[in-house]
Amino acid sequence: MEKEVFLKAKNIFEKRFNCSLCRHDYERKANLELLPDYHLNPFCTGIKKSERPIHAKCVQFDQNLLQQQLLRNRKTLFKRCPAGFIECVFPIFREGLLAGCLFAGPFSDRKKPPELEISADWKLDRKPDNLPPELPDDLDEFLAWGELLAAALLAVDSRRRDLPGSVKELIHEFLKNNYQKNIGLNDIAELLSLTSARASDRIQREFGQRFCVLLKKYRLEAACKLLKNSGFSVEDIARRSGFKSGAYFHRVFHREFNITPQEYRQKNRKNDV
Repeated sequence: MEKEVFLKAKNIFEKRFNCSLCRHDYERKANLELLPDYHLNPFCTGIKKSERPIHAKCVQFDQNLLQQQLLRNRKTLFKRCPAGFIECVFPIFREGLLAGCLFAGPFSDRKKPPELEISADWKLDRKPDNLPPELPDDLDEFLAWGELLAAALLAVDSRRRDLPGSVKELIHEFLKNNYQKNIGLNDIAELLSLTSARASDRIQREFGQRFCVLLKKYRLEAACKLLKNSGFSVEDIARRSGFKSGAYFHRVFHREFNITPQEYRQKNRKNDV
């Protein structure tokens, strides 16, 4: 129930302030169903598609300079990323330690931005063709909502990790966090301390599906999300979703949905951000 309430609040926040939310989880234990762990919006993904070196710069910036600033000041801040966009960062602390952060954005600086506490040293030589929306007019309301969401995210994660996990939940967590990797039935068998044959039987009993069918479901769900929300090419989406090639992904997708990935993207493209 808490998960559904959080997701509803998240959707309201994104629509109210014309932005996207994502999280960075420094503990690597977060529930990725609540929020993506990278910037899944048309502006960031569009830049990374056309300017490939920027992805490494973004990762380096967020993992080093940003974390240092959050640990030093321990408060919400505005930052300018290597693409030149403005984002608001809400830190999440667990027992005094920096557990992660919540990102809200991106925004353009077409009107006077608030004080930027951190900016990337390296920036694009050119202005992006497609600029994100301006910062919200009521920054106090925006900040208050964001800090409440960050606190709610911490609460949902904390309560979830206190619950005993069933075998089904354990398999679900493993697939949710590893579907994009080259994994197989042997990995599940090792996770459950079973032989491959017994692990296969257990998956069939818990999910009513064979392992390969279940893995394909997780990968297709991830691909559909990227097709709807990102600017990545179909080849990139195939790789990020765990498929070995764009051509193979195209065949699997068409066989499953009777529609091509490109047609699915056109029909489901988000236009509200």
